[in-house]
Amino acid sequence: MDFSMTKPAFGSYMGTFTILILVTSVFALIVLMVVTSTRSTLSLENGMLTIDSLIYKTKLPLSSIDKENVKAINMYDEKLSITLRTNGIGLPHAQIGWFRGSGGKYKLYLTDKTSVVSIPTTEGYTILFSSKDAEQIVKIIKE
Repeated sequence: MDFSMTKPAFGSYMGTFTILILVTSVFALIVLMVVTSTRSTLSLENGMLTIDSLIYKTKLPLSSIDKENVKAINMYDEKLSITLRTNGIGLPHAQIGWFRGSGGKYKLYLTDKTSVVSIPTTEGYTILFSSKDAEQIVKIIKE
């Protein structure tokens, strides 16, 4: 004589489906952040500095930049440390968003700490942007 197991209630299917959708969504969001975290661009046009990034965009008039103190830096040589993420993404290969560090408040777009443009603003924070063209960016901003 064979007996079959009772089928699960409909609610248990829905619970499993809901958990599966939630886990898949979180995984997709993490993959999206990792993939797009290194795709920030800086442009200087029409008197504005614009940084386009997936989540943290910056649009700042050039008049709000402390042009005399803009410089290309190696964060290791400057002994500049970022100690606290206040609102941002902190991945092993990228830091994007609002952070605090040894020099105050920062808006970071970092992937490589050896070639960084430091852009102090009159708004009370400094933008740090990784770029192989750091020296050229400094020259253009100072013009």
